[in-house]
Amino acid sequence: MKKYDLIIFDADRTLFDFDKAEKKAIQRICQDISITYSNEILKAYQHINHQFWVDFENGLINQEIIKTERFKKFFEYINCHDDYIEFGDRYLEYLSMGNYLLKDAYHVVKKLSKNYKLVLLTNGLSKVQFPRFEHSTIKKFFEFIIVSEDVGFQKPDKEIFDLVFDKLDFHDYDRTLMVGDSLTSDIKGGINAKIHTCWYNIDHREASKVIQPNYTIYKIKDILAILGE
Repeated sequence: MKKYDLIIFDADRTLFDFDKAEKKAIQRICQDISITYSNEILKAYQHINHQFWVDFENGLINQEIIKTERFKKFFEYINCHDDYIEFGDRYLEYLSMGNYLLKDAYHVVKKLSKNYKLVLLTNGLSKVQFPRFEHSTIKKFFEFIIVSEDVGFQKPDKEIFDLVFDKLDFHDYDRTLMVGDSLTSDIKGGINAKIHTCWYNIDHREASKVIQPNYTIYKIKDILAILGE
């Protein structure tokens, strides 16, 4: 007998190759503003962006702040005086084109869709996530996608998980599994929602003593063994 009926997947760095999409988008921005792209520039943007998303998860800022202020800081770092709001919007457009999948993601989702209801739940921006999902090869395997900006709640808030259950009219929490790469967003959110959790430890990070998932995997295809598929 299978353990679960519903599997909730995170999007970026769980199924979608966000790192590749982000790199290509920053490369295009550099080309647009006529500066030479480098790994140092990418890392600087990633550091700035990461802190904004941490503040968002902690409820300190909203996503409108992320869309504008991260590029303001980024342009200050690279000493660019172009319109950071315009290029922040352009970056989102470029990012929305990057619907690259991580290795084995398509195979895993296709296989699981035969026996489970699948939902995509992401804290990303609507302008980025909906186009990526709509044009992805895995869309057909999912019931729907919920994007935090679109609904006013974000992981790890319990409320965003409640939206999934209400939309499906399914409230069997013991038969629901959350799969994602972020301990503070996906796993903590799943724990708050009182469902089982599977941490995709894509970076082989040290486990947390505070946030403890039911399962830990290092390759997305390892979820199949956990589910007996």
